[in-house]
Amino acid sequence: MKFKNWRKLAFILAMIGVTQYIFLCSIAMVFYPGGTEFNPTTSGYSFFKNQMSDLGRIQSLSGESNFISMVLFMTGVICVNLFFIPFYVAMTYFFNEKRTDKLFCHLASFSEIISALFGIGIALLPTDQFPTAHLVVTMIFSIFFVFALCLVTVPIISNNSYPNRYGYIILLYAIILALYTLIVSVCINISTEQGLLILATGQKIIIYLGFLCIFILAFGAFKKYNKLNIKSTSVISL
Repeated sequence: MKFKNWRKLAFILAMIGVTQYIFLCSIAMVFYPGGTEFNPTTSGYSFFKNQMSDLGRIQSLSGESNFISMVLFMTGVICVNLFFIPFYVAMTYFFNEKRTDKLFCHLASFSEIISALFGIGIALLPTDQFPTAHLVVTMIFSIFFVFALCLVTVPIISNNSYPNRYGYIILLYAIILALYTLIVSVCINISTEQGLLILATGQKIIIYLGFLCIFILAFGAFKKYNKLNIKSTSVISL
């Protein structure tokens, strides 16, 4: 693949990043020894009672070594964050006509770089070793991840030459995220077992939906980029 087609590679990497994250975290769940915040004697990973960060613990909540799960989780988190950076940079290719659209894309790229750095921090700061730092980097990652998505949505919706449906998908995700945040912040007590169940389950749904949005965006951008290149090649041939 020629370097001039690096954008196509960037879109592919974003899709690979999401896929490998889901795959590696799923395998990490299989290798997680056991234990939840309310019951350290449980065996294996509970989708509804264990949080995603439990996969990155050096020691599981049951007290056993969590090395395999931790390595898989760290690899998945670091790679997905690194692969998202060129994707956002490549998205500026579609929005060069209007100054405001270009500005929003550059701001989205900047936000994603910050998000990625703190996302990598999630992997490098296990929650059982650095609980406060892990919580802080997770919150900052989440804020800038959503911020980047929202910023790139503006030119997608306002630009008639780009399929608007991708922007509406992100808006739907933003609404779901807002509702989840409201429920967790106001409606439940996360210090209870029932509250933990809602938190842990909702957390996975939000993470997977967020990454699915990136996958859909990357797939759409990949198709759009190929279509534009085919047209330009045809014009040159004529």
